[in-house]
Amino acid sequence: GASSCPPVRVFDAEHLNEQLHTAFTAFVQSTTQLKWSSNWTEEGVNSEAANHVKQKPASSMVPKSRRLPPSVDINLSMIFKWYKEDFQHPLPTHYSQSIKVVGDEEDVAITTWVGKLDHLKDHDRHVLGVVMKYLQPSKRKALLTLPHIGTKATSYGDVLPLSSAVKVSYLPYDWSNDSAAVMEM
Repeated sequence: GASSCPPVRVFDAEHLNEQLHTAFTAFVQSTTQLKWSSNWTEEGVNSEAANHVKQKPASSMVPKSRRLPPSVDINLSMIFKWYKEDFQHPLPTHYSQSIKVVGDEEDVAITTWVGKLDHLKDHDRHVLGVVMKYLQPSKRKALLTLPHIGTKATSYGDVLPLSSAVKVSYLPYDWSNDSAAVMEM
C-alpha cells in the first residue's frame, strides 16, 4: 500500500468493533501532528519563549510588549479531507455503545471546544471532533486547555479568541510504496 495509507489487516467478525477501534486509534495517533507556536508546547507555556518580549516601534499606539498568542496548527491525514462525508454524522449506535472512546464529560468538553472554532469549515470541525476523541490523552488535554483569552493584543488592542489560535490543515498524501507492508507471495 501507499506510505500514507493505514496498514492492511485481517479482522474477524467476533471482534470487529474492537479491532476497528484499535486500528483507527493507531491511525489517528500516528498521523495527526500538532504544530505548536514557539511559546506553547503540549505541556503548556514554554517559559523561555514566553519570556521573549516582542518590541513594537515607539510610534505604535499598542503597548510595547506583548507575548505571541499560543496557537496550534493541527495537521491531519489527507484521508480525512477526501472522506469528510464519513465524519459528518455520529458513529452508529451499535458501535458507539460497544466502544466508549472518551467519558461523557470529556465528550461534552470536546463538543463545546470544537463548537467554538466557528472560523473553521463545517467539515473540518466535524473531522476534528472525531479525531480529538482518538488522540493521545496528553494531546487532547493540551488542545482542550489551550488558553485563548488575554494572551495577546492585536494592533488594535483586541484579545485574540480561540478561533485565531487553531488551524486545521491536511498533510500531503505519500503515494510511495510502503515497502514494510509488502509481502512476498
